[in-house]
Amino acid sequence: MMERINFSTTWIGIGNKSGGILFVVGMEGTSGRIWNLGNPQMLTDFSITNARFGLGLGGTAAQMVLVVAFNCAHGGDLMKVDVNDWSVNVSLGSKWSAVVSGFKQMPTLMKAARALNTCLKGAVSAEQLDGVRNLASYLYSNLDIASAGSSPKLICLDIPAVGYSVELSAGISTGGKMELF
Repeated sequence: MMERINFSTTWIGIGNKSGGILFVVGMEGTSGRIWNLGNPQMLTDFSITNARFGLGLGGTAAQMVLVVAFNCAHGGDLMKVDVNDWSVNVSLGSKWSAVVSGFKQMPTLMKAARALNTCLKGAVSAEQLDGVRNLASYLYSNLDIASAGSSPKLICLDIPAVGYSVELSAGISTGGKMELF
């Protein structure tokens, strides 16, 4: 439902996440760049640091993360967003080739990834921007962001097989705030 999403208050980008957990406690940090879908010339760099609590062992380095923010007219609005979440991590190192092959079969995701890659290098075509907008609209609709109120919402999705990880854990990430620079 493309008509429901407001592109001028929607941001999308990519980040790099690293962290780990040792039995019951750990840390996680993410940094990257997000662009405004209504005006791709508006962009901001960010970082997030969270404490992790739960059960597990292992770590992640250079994990690529898709970041989408809704209900933010200005990048500064993201400074108000708490980043608290739960997670289950099952990372098997280099055994994710089948998962990546599956993602290659999802044309909307692949078009969005190519457009974000182009954004990192400078310019993005209208067709590529449409792919990114379609992905944001899909997330908006399927995660029912409209019914979650008008305050800023942030979604971070790990992209499997893009990074180095060996981890088995379940727990919560808490205490994170988005910092802009």
